[in-house]
Amino acid sequence: MWLASRADTPVIGTVLHQPWTGHVASWSGIAFDLTIVGWLLWRRSRCAAYLVLVAFHVLTWRLFAIGVFPWVMIAGTLVYFDPSWPRHATRALGLGGHRLIWRSGRPSSHGLIRMPPRPPASRSRRRGIIAVTMLWAVLQLAVPLRHLVAAGDVRWTEEGYYGSFRVMLTEKAGLLTFAVTDPATGEQWMVEPTMVLTDWQARQASIRADLTLAAAHLVAEALERRGHADVEVRADSWVSFNGRRRQRLIDPAVDLAALGRPSQASAYVLPLDQPVFR
Repeated sequence: MWLASRADTPVIGTVLHQPWTGHVASWSGIAFDLTIVGWLLWRRSRCAAYLVLVAFHVLTWRLFAIGVFPWVMIAGTLVYFDPSWPRHATRALGLGGHRLIWRSGRPSSHGLIRMPPRPPASRSRRRGIIAVTMLWAVLQLAVPLRHLVAAGDVRWTEEGYYGSFRVMLTEKAGLLTFAVTDPATGEQWMVEPTMVLTDWQARQASIRADLTLAAAHLVAEALERRGHADVEVRADSWVSFNGRRRQRLIDPAVDLAALGRPSQASAYVLPLDQPVFR
């Protein structure tokens, strides 16, 4: 869907609307993500891999609205190169002479800082480093996979979607209004999310269940300040998922203001009518 909408892109636009292009792009992206670290670690392929990485991120920046992420990755990946690469690059480009860095009044024979030998780490320190590294590795797997213990399709409920391995897998369009009831007076009225949100925030709240819940609480708080305490806030929410027909995302019978934040999606999110493969 996203590639087809970029059919006016110079040079490659003619193939972006082809049905097979999305599959090629998806599998190529998977191959890139799973192998690029290995190519960067291997000295012989490092420069070529970095050029491929730059081309990959520039292309994604051109095709998709993903902010500064491509530029951060391009800059951050330079850590794979030897720390002396800026000096070598400066020499190759002829940008100034070589400076000697002095330490205790004497440079090394190569004009570089001569660092004292590092003492070996103690056994307890090594064990601590291993423990912290293992914990970090476990978290890197547990956090992205936590959605597996939640009910429903994570792409629909978005419960556990944040920080997961699922990137660029959803396209949603939604409509959202809130039905508010004051139990004390019996008054009822409809409230737009823009009462408490900016336009951009309202668009996000209309397609993401957890933000719909957050917006409902903001509406309840705003009305409480106007003298309507303990109002009930229900969502009239319709969302289209990956081009499918619109359906209700939020159960209209649930008083969102009465739910805690956060709450399990199963407490207020309706199941997807047309299930898709996880």
